[in-house]
Amino acid sequence: PPGAGQVAGPSPVPGTRRAPLERVLVAVPDTDPLSAGISNTGLTTRLHVADPRATAVVLLPGDPSRTIGSFDISIAPPVDADDPRTEVRIRIHGADAHVAPVRLRVGESADPIWATVIEVLGGDAGVVAHRIGRLELTRDEIRVPRWRLPVAGADAVALDGAWWSLVSTRIAAEASTTGSAASEPLDRLRARLMRQPVSSMRRLIDASVGDVTGDGIPEIAISFRRPYERTLLNASLPRRSWTDAAGLTAHVGLYQDTDLSEVWVAGTLVRPVRRLAACTEAIAVAYSTLRRARIVATSAWRWQGFAFLPLPELPGPGRPTCIDIDRDGRPEAAIVERSPA
Repeated sequence: PPGAGQVAGPSPVPGTRRAPLERVLVAVPDTDPLSAGISNTGLTTRLHVADPRATAVVLLPGDPSRTIGSFDISIAPPVDADDPRTEVRIRIHGADAHVAPVRLRVGESADPIWATVIEVLGGDAGVVAHRIGRLELTRDEIRVPRWRLPVAGADAVALDGAWWSLVSTRIAAEASTTGSAASEPLDRLRARLMRQPVSSMRRLIDASVGDVTGDGIPEIAISFRRPYERTLLNASLPRRSWTDAAGLTAHVGLYQDTDLSEVWVAGTLVRPVRRLAACTEAIAVAYSTLRRARIVATSAWRWQGFAFLPLPELPGPGRPTCIDIDRDGRPEAAIVERSPA
């Protein structure tokens, strides 16, 4: 099926080298942060903690436009004194502006003070990914932003342990090109796994190859079903809660590409993985149910050295893939085609 068994690659065009993308992190306080004893310098320090690689910018309504590297950043003045709405515009080299809405406080208590934070990643083609969140400003404690999930239907990429929204449709097209180029070796991989089943595998669901552990050596990530075995984990629910119509349980495993030796295997899954893509230090996954193949949600699992830590689920359909969104040669887990057909 389309998108199944993605092989991660740093670029769809071998031999090309693209300039690294730039990051800018903009904070717009709801009200004057000095009322909480926090200067603009202090707020900038908090932004550097949130992302040390980004250039931090603090904007207040009425501030002039700023140019940071390739980014032109401006904040629109409020419509009137009683209207708390405004917006931040971020543009690169005359490309279409990325617009983020901001709601200020008008006549409200300023305790605690919050800032809307907008981070964008961009280069020659304009902004390619962004995220937006809220940051609580306290005098005695430095906190990190609470990032919002991408809106329903928006393609997403997992970067720095959080979901970013993909802006450029060209990025998704590159991911599709990478997947189609990898179809032939994956056919051979599937045949190999059918000849040499792993972990008592009875049914192969999906497979993908990538440097999941980040050691520079590719591993094979496999979603599969096998006969039910009672364990301390699955003993907490009735057997039917863990098995499909054939009485098989759902699993995901990570194996050495050389000899199919086991690196890590998940215990019995209530939420089976229907599609997956092995990326650098992560796996992009699409969940179905035990009885139906329809994709109901997606996520990304980050490798932690001995197991995976999942990101929050994104509801609805989507295709797992790998995209080198920041051009560092290490493909990130991504979910594309989230909009229903």
